[in-house]
Amino acid sequence: YWMEKCEAEDTRSSGMREFDMNTVEEYCRDDWKTHFLEKEGNDDEDAEPTSEAALECWEAIKDEVLSTAILLLAAGHETTASSAGSLAWLLLAHPEQRAWVEEDPSTRMAPAVEEALRFESPIQLTGRKASEDLALGGAEVKAGQLVVIGLGAANHDAAQFELPDRFDATREENRHLAFSHGAHFCLGAQLARLETEVAVATMLRRFPSLRAVDAAPDWRPNQVFRGLRSLRVAW
Repeated sequence: YWMEKCEAEDTRSSGMREFDMNTVEEYCRDDWKTHFLEKEGNDDEDAEPTSEAALECWEAIKDEVLSTAILLLAAGHETTASSAGSLAWLLLAHPEQRAWVEEDPSTRMAPAVEEALRFESPIQLTGRKASEDLALGGAEVKAGQLVVIGLGAANHDAAQFELPDRFDATREENRHLAFSHGAHFCLGAQLARLETEVAVATMLRRFPSLRAVDAAPDWRPNQVFRGLRSLRVAW
């Protein structure tokens, strides 16, 4: 719901983040209102909570509620759903890779997940603020400046990956940055891997004749989130 609302706007505009936050805040505040209206015995959905405790509560928890909601929506759901969709498409588009995985999915689905994370990183861009002055890639970065990092581009770096623009589920050296790195490494990485592995393995097991209808899927027009908007299949 949240992503669909955001994509109804112009995703290239500088106001995208503000719209995202407004959408999530509206959803959270409506849920909060319902809770306190029920406590006050008011069944009018258009009413506003009147107790001083209710108003103080919202102001006290608003920032934490919104940040948690953003984390759950973007990191806890959207990226994993995108990863599963991308892996499904890549295996359907590469029948020889799919056949290799299906020979022994218990051991071969995991490396296929890693390769899909590298090849179609669900998060393409992220940002870091420099804690001190430094030189980076021949550029001078001052303390406090924001550096935008292209995770998707790094995962196609020919200096790190052999034949980086080839999807290869058998790839052994796969030190990708789909989950970032270091202190900012994704806390939910292992869960995301497991969910993606189980989802796609189950799909292939239940629909052994599954095939893609179109030569190319419909990707979301988004510079940060990489994922399918739709993938038409038949069996």
